Amino acid sequence: MKDVAGMLAEKYGATADEIVAAGAMKLYLQSMEPAEALRKVRAVYEPKVIMLDSGEGVPVQSNIDGAKYAAFIDESVVFAAQKMRGRGDALAEMVMEKLKAVDGKCLIKCASVEFMSFIEDVYRSLRRREY
Repeated sequence: MKDVAGMLAEKYGATADEIVAAGAMKLYLQSMEPAEALRKVRAVYEPKVIMLDSGEGVPVQSNIDGAKYAAFIDESVVFAAQKMRGRGDALAEMVMEKLKAVDGKCLIKCASVEFMSFIEDVYRSLRRREY
């Protein structure tokens, strides 16, 4: 598993809006200290794992709070838009236009499996950094 910086937003979206949102979340999380990023992710994602006798953890079920995930997406989009506004070039303007189309609540209502897996992969990556 790569760290958050190595995650490709394109892998986590079936639509352009999902890819833009994944990129915004990645940028937002990278701006934080790892412990703060993990805290943000834990507010959205709660893994359920059983431990085998061998000590290996096996995921059983995980819960993603849709309302909190939608709010996190919106928060990330606002952050990314502010960063792009600071750049002020043509590419940043284009990215800001794409960010305007992203609505966390709408994304969560019809999210792809790939998009939902973003938060899981980020969680795993951040947890590995703890150890």
